[in-house]
Amino acid sequence: MEKMDLDTMDTFTVRRIPEGCALVLLGYLDWASADQYSFSIRATDDAEAGQRKSAVASVTVNVQDTNNHDPEFLQSSYWVALSNDASMGATVLTVKARDLDQGTNAEITYKLSNDVFSIHPTKGIIKLKQGLGSLTNEKYEFSVRATDQGTPNRQTAVSVTVSVHALSYIPPRFERPVYRKVIRENFKTGVALLTVRAQKSMGSSIEYFIVGGDPLNQFSVGTRSGVLTLKKQLDYERVKQHVLVVRAVQNGLLPDTPSLPTEVGIKTRLSCLRRFHFI
Repeated sequence: MEKMDLDTMDTFTVRRIPEGCALVLLGYLDWASADQYSFSIRATDDAEAGQRKSAVASVTVNVQDTNNHDPEFLQSSYWVALSNDASMGATVLTVKARDLDQGTNAEITYKLSNDVFSIHPTKGIIKLKQGLGSLTNEKYEFSVRATDQGTPNRQTAVSVTVSVHALSYIPPRFERPVYRKVIRENFKTGVALLTVRAQKSMGSSIEYFIVGGDPLNQFSVGTRSGVLTLKKQLDYERVKQHVLVVRAVQNGLLPDTPSLPTEVGIKTRLSCLRRFHFI
């Protein structure tokens, strides 16, 4: 007996049994990676060479989803600056989680416990439940929990920080609303890919951090320089575009000056090596 589809050799195999042929699973299946396998199995008799006969059977295996993935937030943490003149009902920020499962297993609801803020249960929009009055230099820290609707359900939490500041303090601002870059998939590690810059207030310093879009830890940004580099080689066949989130934090030199954040997206698109011809 011979399997004709070699691509499935690491997932299934066949084994002789008294009743005929058994299809055997070699490892675990993951619906998020492949929800269907199609291949052929050839059965050949033991006659002498030249007289052997064979038959081919087509096999399709449909993989059913189970709730085996936790919700994943798109950022490792959330931190926003909010001026103290914000009114009740003002939108503060939006958090978002994804789930690699299917159907109700992938439906996510959000919840937080805080007297000042509320969150939309399905959209993740966080709003002010009350006015801030004369509050300044106040920092609110709480967790948002994302729960899927599987049975049993799975949960993930992320930390959220809201820094309230007076109008006289201005958060940093990136020079661009979004950064874009196209690179070849063999772009060297350690080489500058691009530089992000945020404008700061006088008498302050800026630090940069990657807070989203880098689950495999393939990128690095200079804390002081804002220079983005590769830590690991990229693969066009696996991921054709990376969308990073970089946070800039403005730190004042005086003790009573609040630290204020802002964030920007970086879209890095890969070009396949096969599109380039070298002479």
